[in-house]
Amino acid sequence: MSRFEYTNEKLKEISFPVGGIGTGCIGVAGNGLLADWEIFNRPNKRSYNGYTHFALKAEKDGEVLDARIILGDYMGSRMGSYLRNGKLHSGYGFGPERMTLAGMPHFQQVRFRGEYPLAQLQFSDGRMPAYVEMLAFNPFIASNDADSSTPAAFFELCVRNTGDSRIDYSLAFSATNPVECVKSVNSYQESGTVKMLGMKPWGVQETDKNYGDLTIATDAPKTSCQQYWYRGNRSDSLEMFWKDFLKPGGLKDRYYPEDYELYKGQGRNKDTAVLAAHFSLEPGETGKVRFVLSWNIPYVYNYWNPEEDKRTYWKNYYTKLFRDSGAATVYSIRNWDRLYGATRTFHDLLMQTTMPETAREAVLANIATLKTPTCLRLENGEFYGFEGCIEDE
Repeated sequence: MSRFEYTNEKLKEISFPVGGIGTGCIGVAGNGLLADWEIFNRPNKRSYNGYTHFALKAEKDGEVLDARIILGDYMGSRMGSYLRNGKLHSGYGFGPERMTLAGMPHFQQVRFRGEYPLAQLQFSDGRMPAYVEMLAFNPFIASNDADSSTPAAFFELCVRNTGDSRIDYSLAFSATNPVECVKSVNSYQESGTVKMLGMKPWGVQETDKNYGDLTIATDAPKTSCQQYWYRGNRSDSLEMFWKDFLKPGGLKDRYYPEDYELYKGQGRNKDTAVLAAHFSLEPGETGKVRFVLSWNIPYVYNYWNPEEDKRTYWKNYYTKLFRDSGAATVYSIRNWDRLYGATRTFHDLLMQTTMPETAREAVLANIATLKTPTCLRLENGEFYGFEGCIEDE
């Protein structure tokens, strides 16, 4: 096995940062969980974003054969862990956080290959008639700082039919609106072949320093969506989504009017949306689906050395490249082949050098820092870096 491949216990400490230079990042954990959400212009280790995840369903002749979250085993403590924010009925003694999706049906075997800027995960399970591979990356292109500063995470999921007959598959990408707000305003849109679900805060203007938006998108030919998961308390929303997903066929949309007063006091969880791709495969055939998750958290302030009773704000450089997260997803999908091709070229050239494998590993591990909150890029293009980061500052 290559020193860049990890299985079993070696998956436990992985957080592979996917994001642009100066945009913050999302960590792909060793078991496939999207954790360490550091898109808010500061470090944020050990964080989750609601129930964000990928899921796969297999059905034949209108009957569901199997469905499971595209994750491996939960790798943390079964007792739970200390939480910085001290939420009620959470933390040590209460078991794993619900947002880890521990206990949900998942894959038994996971293999993680991390050669920055490309992460490749393989999922298999005897109960699911499919073998799944996930590619996660963000453009990292020498001498092209603009594309390398795209505020997005790119995911390509490959599904191979391991059964002995034709099977219909559904790949669903659920994402929670991470912005602190009363409620989310979610909306489905199309731009040519790109299908998008956008999320923004209810009642917050784009000029507000607390504004932010997030978009998930795909260019899959056949899709369905739920603009909103059911608004419930505790695990109600997750339970209702899973019941919906287990039904044969596509997802039935759910929509809530943009009137917070109608839902005041209902549902303490953040709003989640889901976009699903549907396709059929013959035995041994492989299908691919591309998803992009993009964010727009425009305003940065000097929290590490603030002036007395004052915050010094500026805007991120990527706001000069993209109007919002929706524009970034459209650009990313339409230019996917070029962006991935150039990124792959950079990766392959580095991996083919004659330097020792240990040296290549050191180079790959350290250039990942450019995609983390260690680095900042101001609106005028100026680039800055800290000497390092700790858990949340």
